[in-house]
Amino acid sequence: MVRIVRIVVALVIAAVPAALAGPASAGLTAAMPTSKACDPGPGARCAKAIATHGQFRGADLRRIDLRGARARHADFRGADLRGARFHGADLRHADFRGARLHGAIFHGAKAHHADFRGASLKRARFGRMVIPPRPGAARANHPTYSGAVLRGADLQGVDLSGATFQFADLTGANLVTADLTNTWVEGSSFNQVDARGSAWGGTQMTGGLFRGANLAQANFAQALVNLVDFTGTNVSQVTLDETFFTNCACATPLLGEQFGQIPANTLC
Repeated sequence: MVRIVRIVVALVIAAVPAALAGPASAGLTAAMPTSKACDPGPGARCAKAIATHGQFRGADLRRIDLRGARARHADFRGADLRGARFHGADLRHADFRGARLHGAIFHGAKAHHADFRGASLKRARFGRMVIPPRPGAARANHPTYSGAVLRGADLQGVDLSGATFQFADLTGANLVTADLTNTWVEGSSFNQVDARGSAWGGTQMTGGLFRGANLAQANFAQALVNLVDFTGTNVSQVTLDETFFTNCACATPLLGEQFGQIPANTLC
C-alpha cells in the first residue's frame, strides 16, 4: 500500500511542471491517428497540426508547411514565416504582429480577428482567404493590418470587409474584386494597385494614396473619402451612391457628394 502511494505521489510531482508550463513553445501535435509530434523549424512539414495557443514568437519557421493546421490564438509575433504555407489553416485570433511573411500562402485560410500589425507580407497570396468580422463586432475585433507591408500581395477576391488599414503599404497589390466594404483606411498607400471591380461601400478613408491605381468598375457607395490622392488613377465606371469626397486630389470627377457611375475611360 505504501509503495502504491509513493508511485502516485511521484506521478503527480512529475506532472506539475508540465501543467505549469502552459502552451508548448516547440512541437506541434499532428492531427493524425498516430499523434506524431512535429518539431517546428525551417521547412518543417506540419500539415494538419494542432497548434492552438501555440507559442512561436520570434521563431525561425521559414517555408514551414501548416496546411490545414489548427492555430487559433497562436502567437507568431516577430516570427520568420517567409514562404510558409497556410492553405486552409484555422488562424482565427492568431497574432502575426511584426512577422515576416514574404511570399506566404493563405489560400482558403480562416483568419477572423487575426492581427497583422507591422507584419511584412510582400508577395503573399491570400486567394479565397476568409477574414470577415462577426456581425456587429466592435472595430477592435476586426482584422487589423495597421503598419503592415503588403506590397504586391495577391488579395484577389479576398473578403477584407471591416478590416483596419492604418498606415499600411499595399503598393502594387492585386485587389481585383476584393471586398473592402466598411473598412477603415487611414494614411495607407494603395499606389498602383489593381482594384478593378473591388467593393468599398461604407468605407471611411482619410489620407490615402491611390496614385496610378486601377479602380475601374469599383463600387464606392456610401463611402466617406477625405484627403486622398487619386492622381493618375483609372476611375472608369466607378459606382457612386451617396459617396462623399472632400479635399481629394483629382477634384474632377471626384468632388463633393456623388451619385451614379463615372463615365468610361475616365482618368484622374
